[in-house]
Amino acid sequence: MKVDISCYPALQEIGRCADELGIEAYVVGGFVRDLLLGRPIKNDIDLVVVGDGVYFASAVASKYGKRTVYMYPRFGTAAVSWDSLVLEFVGARRERYALSESRKPEISPGTLYDDLARRDFTVNAIAISLNRSSEGEIVDPFGGIDDLNKGILRTPVDPETTFNDDPLRQLRAVRFAATLDFDIAPEAAEAIKRYGERLQIISQERITAEIEKLLASARPSKGLFLLRDLGLLEWTLPELVGLVDLPQASRYHSEDAYTHTCYVVQGVADKDSENIWIRWAALLHDIGKPQVKEWRQDKGWTFIGHEGVGADMVEKVYERMRLSKQHLEKVERLVRNHMTLLQIASGSYGQAALRRLIINDGDILDPLYILARSDLEASFPPPDGVNKEKMIADLDRLYKKIVEMQSQEHLQRDYCPIGGREIMELFGIPPGKEVGRLKRLVVEAIIQGTIPNTREAAIDLLLRIRSQDNEGS
Repeated sequence: MKVDISCYPALQEIGRCADELGIEAYVVGGFVRDLLLGRPIKNDIDLVVVGDGVYFASAVASKYGKRTVYMYPRFGTAAVSWDSLVLEFVGARRERYALSESRKPEISPGTLYDDLARRDFTVNAIAISLNRSSEGEIVDPFGGIDDLNKGILRTPVDPETTFNDDPLRQLRAVRFAATLDFDIAPEAAEAIKRYGERLQIISQERITAEIEKLLASARPSKGLFLLRDLGLLEWTLPELVGLVDLPQASRYHSEDAYTHTCYVVQGVADKDSENIWIRWAALLHDIGKPQVKEWRQDKGWTFIGHEGVGADMVEKVYERMRLSKQHLEKVERLVRNHMTLLQIASGSYGQAALRRLIINDGDILDPLYILARSDLEASFPPPDGVNKEKMIADLDRLYKKIVEMQSQEHLQRDYCPIGGREIMELFGIPPGKEVGRLKRLVVEAIIQGTIPNTREAAIDLLLRIRSQDNEGS
C-alpha cells in the first residue's frame, strides 16, 4: 500500500538526502496516523532513520540551508525547523526498561521494526518510506491500519509490558480515545486497570499535560468516563473521586455527581471550542459537594454552599497540578457563581440584582451562561422533578436581558463613572479608605437604580453624601 506525499515537498527532499547518504528514512507517528484518517495534520513531524538520527538531521539542515538544528544527544534526537514545520529526527532503536521505578529506558540501536515495536499503540506504529525507490510505501508490521479502520487502540506488544514500562501510556490511551473517538482494546483496558498505580512515578507536569489534552478534545466526557472506569481517577484527579457514586436524588438529578460533571464538561466543550479554562471550571464546579452533602426528608440530598466550598478548593487543585494560573481567578469565580444565573432565573428578580451581577461578574457573563446552561442540560430530573425545558427557556431569556442591559447601561466589572483621583481632587482628601467608600456608594446607587450611570449624577450624589457627613460630624 502506498500514499502520495508529493504535497509535502520537505519530506521528498529529506528522502533525496537519505538516498545520497545511503540511509533509510521514514516518517512515523501522529503524522502518519492523521494522514491516513484524513484528520488535520499538525506542524510537528517525527522521522526515523536506520542509523544516526542526529547526524542525519545535521546533514539535512546543511544541505537545505536550515540554519538551526536543535540537538538532544542524551535522547539521540534532533529537531530542524523547515518553513512552518518542525521535523524531529531519531535513529531507529530498541528500548529496555531495567528499573521498575523509572521510565528512563536503556537505549540501543535497532531496526525499523524494533523502533515501531517500542511505540505506544499500533495506530502510531505505522511508517511511510521517504526513499525514492519506495516513496510512499507503508510499513505496518502490527496491523495499525486495520485498527484505524476499526477505531480501536491496541499496543504493538504485550499491553502489560507497554503500560508497566511507561505508565504515561495509560493516559495517552485515554486521551487518544477521547481525541479520536476510538475504543481501547479489552486486553489493553485490563492492563491499565492493573498498572494504574504506577502513574505515581510519572511527573505531575506530564500527567497534567495529558489531562489538558483530554479536556481540549472534542469528546472530553469519553475520556473522563474512562479515567473512572479504568481506575485512573485517584492518580490523576483525586479531587473528583468523591463525586463518583455520590447520590443526587432530588428534583434536579437522578444520576451521580461524577456522571453529571462529565456531561457538563461535554456541554461546555460543545458550546466553546477555544477556552479550555471554561472546561476546567465545568470539571471543578461541583467538587465541593462531598463536603456539604446532607440528607433532608423533604428535599432528598442537598448540597448547600457547595459552590463556595468548591471555589475555595480551586487554587489548591491548580497548585497540585501545576497548572498555569493565567485564568485561575476566573475559574474560581465561575465555580463560586455557577448557580447564580439559575437562581436568578428561577425566581422573581429586579433590575438591581442584574446590575449587581453585571458589575461583579460581567466580564465572565458569557462563560457563566455557557456553564449554567450546560449544568442544566446535564441534569436528568426524575419524572416528578423540575421542568428542565422551562428552566432552560427562563435562563435563555435572562441571559438575553442581561446582555441588553449591559449594552444599554454601559455597565462592566468594577465600574464607576467617577474615578478615585477625581474624588480626591473634588473633596481635597488623600488616598485611602474614604475614597473607596465613596466609590462603593456610587456603584451601589447605580445598582439600586437610585441614580443614572453618569458622571454628573455620581458627582451630585457624592456632594450630597459629603454634605450629610459634615452635618453629622
